[in-house]
Amino acid sequence: SIIDSITQDEENVYFILSDGQMLTMQKRREKVIIFSDVNVKLRCIEHWDINGDYEISHDEAAAVSSIDGVFSNNKKIIMFNELKYFTGLTVIPSKAFEGCSELVFLTLPSNITSIEQSAFSECKSLKRIEIPAAVKTIGFSAFYNCRNLNSVIFELGSQLMSLPGEDHSQGVFWGCESLEGIDIPNKVTLIGPGTFYGCKNLKQVTFQSNSVCGLLSSNDGYYGAFEGCTSLKEILLPAS
Repeated sequence: SIIDSITQDEENVYFILSDGQMLTMQKRREKVIIFSDVNVKLRCIEHWDINGDYEISHDEAAAVSSIDGVFSNNKKIIMFNELKYFTGLTVIPSKAFEGCSELVFLTLPSNITSIEQSAFSECKSLKRIEIPAAVKTIGFSAFYNCRNLNSVIFELGSQLMSLPGEDHSQGVFWGCESLEGIDIPNKVTLIGPGTFYGCKNLKQVTFQSNSVCGLLSSNDGYYGAFEGCTSLKEILLPAS
């Protein structure tokens, strides 16, 4: 072999040749994201491939400040766990993934503070969502008719203040018929009308031990917070 040895550091790879010469190869500085879903990758490249290498680097992902209109009603995407690298996002905008009926798994960036109205509406295949602790607001119909959603996890230290609902607007988890149980974060002071409307397999709702309060609002003409929850057996309320 003409190569006697190979060494490296953070910046370069060094090839020591048999005649004593050294060749230096600079490492690629921009680490690219490996996407699990080619359809997601193609959409990302179309909008955010700044350097034109047909890849999305971590730096390019972190520079994205909005995904408004990029993925809505896309019936091809299945998995988007790489969304967690889009750390420049603070909001999942209204209707961001609305109608993505084949989307099964997705991971949100940890610094998201708001999930807006209908963000995941009609994501009928979505199975699990973990709500980052920084999220303070979730809009009406955010997970409307996510029929296969069976796991909703609020991260420890959740800043969420309410699960809103209004007359003529579907509640946050309206029609999530596969959801069987949920733990309500301790800063939530309001569960609005229709929040869990039609969650027919919901069996248990637990408020954390130091919850401020759970205010179930159901005025004339409004749907009840737990209306249609025909399997509901237990709601655990703390002394507070």
